[in-house]
Amino acid sequence: MGAAWQGDRMAAGEAERPAAAEAPRGPDGDGAEPRQVSGTATVPGTSPAPGQPRAVATPIPDLRARFAFLLDKKDGDGIRALIRDLQDRGEEAFPLLAEILKALYEIKDRKAIGLDGMFLDRLMEGTRMRPFAAWGVSRPDFSGELHQMMVWNVLAAAGPDDNNRVALAFLEKESDPEMCEGLAWSLDPPAPEEVKSMIEAYHAHSLQQRVSLGLLSALAGSPTLESIRFLESQTASADPTIAEHALVALRTARPPVAGVLLTTTDETGKLPFRAGDIVVSWNGVPVGTATRWYELGKEMKISGESVVVEVERNGVIEQVTLKEPPLKTSARAVKPAGGPR
Repeated sequence: MGAAWQGDRMAAGEAERPAAAEAPRGPDGDGAEPRQVSGTATVPGTSPAPGQPRAVATPIPDLRARFAFLLDKKDGDGIRALIRDLQDRGEEAFPLLAEILKALYEIKDRKAIGLDGMFLDRLMEGTRMRPFAAWGVSRPDFSGELHQMMVWNVLAAAGPDDNNRVALAFLEKESDPEMCEGLAWSLDPPAPEEVKSMIEAYHAHSLQQRVSLGLLSALAGSPTLESIRFLESQTASADPTIAEHALVALRTARPPVAGVLLTTTDETGKLPFRAGDIVVSWNGVPVGTATRWYELGKEMKISGESVVVEVERNGVIEQVTLKEPPLKTSARAVKPAGGPR
């Protein structure tokens, strides 16, 4: 689930504007230029014009009414400015910010209120929202899209070193199937000390197949003895999809030979392969990489000639004649690395 949340180009506009005034736009179209409003007040977060008194921050309770006013007027620039003001005020303003965001997420046609369709996604993915996301992500009163975006923001802030720890902590508490799936597929290959937690998460979400597949995919990158034993046990799963993915994960973590591991079964029935097979050679020449495997398939389609490939399956290397080019197979290169450690 998903990276895509880089950057922080927050949309900001005016806090209040006369009816005839046009909102100034910055170079990014975000209304970043300060502007005088309501006589002497200025946009929150900007300096007043020379000779003008500094604006007094509007009390937060009054901003709730202001949001209702801006929403009624369909003033997208004003809503953006209000959100930016609440961001800048910190934790005291976060409850109202959450209230506003929940209201905006419930509006399906945000263009009708002056906000483009991707405004909330850009907003929640930005680094400026990280304090708010960290504040709200564990609160039980947040759910749905707002909660999801908080989770992804916190996960992005964690960085690669802490990605698994944070994602597994969320996965332990999460119940939404879509969110659990996204978290499972966001996991990186575990460090040895993380394997146990991943296996526990797998058992905790055993009724959610897509979550299980994401965890198997992550464990494929861990050739520890604990991972290997677990993956071996799952190859006997009563769920054929789980069993197939566990076999591919096992052979990724501990390949018996060097070659190209096929990660999906041919559903057309025209190819003599199934998931977990390792193609060792093509007409006697080692394949080596997945890229070369795909190139050979294209060459075969052009030539129209059949080829002989060597395939390792269940510890036995067999020669099979290939009459159809394997253009729609998924594959990855593997090679033995000395077995479990």
